[in-house]
Amino acid sequence: MMGYGGFGFIFRVGQKGRPGGFQLAVKIALHTAMAQLRNEISILKQLNGAKHIVKMIASADTEIPSYDNNRFPPLAWVFDPLTRIQGPALAMEFMNGGNLVNLFDRIAAGGGHIPNRLLWSLLLCMIRACIGMAYPIGAPLGTPTPTLETIQRGRKPGLLQHNDIELRNMMVRTAENEKEHQAGFTFKLIDFGAAKVSPDTKGGPPNNLFGVSQALASLITMKPLKILNQTGMHRGFETAGAYLLPRAGKNPYPWLDTDLANLMAECMYIDPSKRPALEQALNRATQAVEGKTPNNFPNPREETDRAVRNFTQRFVIINRRFGIELLRYYHRFILDPSLK
Repeated sequence: MMGYGGFGFIFRVGQKGRPGGFQLAVKIALHTAMAQLRNEISILKQLNGAKHIVKMIASADTEIPSYDNNRFPPLAWVFDPLTRIQGPALAMEFMNGGNLVNLFDRIAAGGGHIPNRLLWSLLLCMIRACIGMAYPIGAPLGTPTPTLETIQRGRKPGLLQHNDIELRNMMVRTAENEKEHQAGFTFKLIDFGAAKVSPDTKGGPPNNLFGVSQALASLITMKPLKILNQTGMHRGFETAGAYLLPRAGKNPYPWLDTDLANLMAECMYIDPSKRPALEQALNRATQAVEGKTPNNFPNPREETDRAVRNFTQRFVIINRRFGIELLRYYHRFILDPSLK
């Protein structure tokens, strides 16, 4: 068991006799949340293949057997024990790094702040996830290699809106070696039960960029989102991210990269039409991740490869053998409805 709450529960499944082998996270809904889980299953099938969105492995539904998707690969050994449970079940990839609430709590307990290079990498991953929602890949279930989300020329972006972008819905997966994934891991977006298509262009990508920036801002301020409703002006437009910016000659976060604060504040403009387009946000984040060196930041010593590596070892990477903290936080922040 990984966790439970008013909407259902999640448990980790692995094949007996194969320590460290194939593992899954299986999600079951209580009766009141069955429609929400069916919605998530439908959306994850459309988004499947995106590198920064949780990978759907299979699904089953006792009430709608024609909707089952548990043959790619064969996963009867997962779903057979659930035959007495009514409703849908969703099998997803198991991510061994926990969620970003883990990171928030560790920093709150240990002090310090996240290096800018890691924040840029995190933001880039989440922008990629936003692109994956706007340009669904729709890879067949069982496709082994994920696709890096990119702007697709000549294709109009979709208006899918996540509607629940928070730290608890950003997961960490270790063992990544690409340049834009600092310190050997990537971040993925999960929990699409509340997602839906926006009725107009004011929603969709602009709303997702707002949600991503607002959630990550709490890792900078180390404050809950509910107290970050301070608006102000930035480059002639009202933003909900004014708390990241200097005011009256005082910088609340002198260690924070100015370019990063500016981009996040722009993504949190009150007027959705003034927020950066996905391509613009992607280009700026990519240039920062690939082009900035430690000397480009206010405190270069905090941005060296060694400093970033030491930070991730201390605050990000958990005990992979037992995953004790992961189980605790799945229960506390993903499934407990009183904390949503």
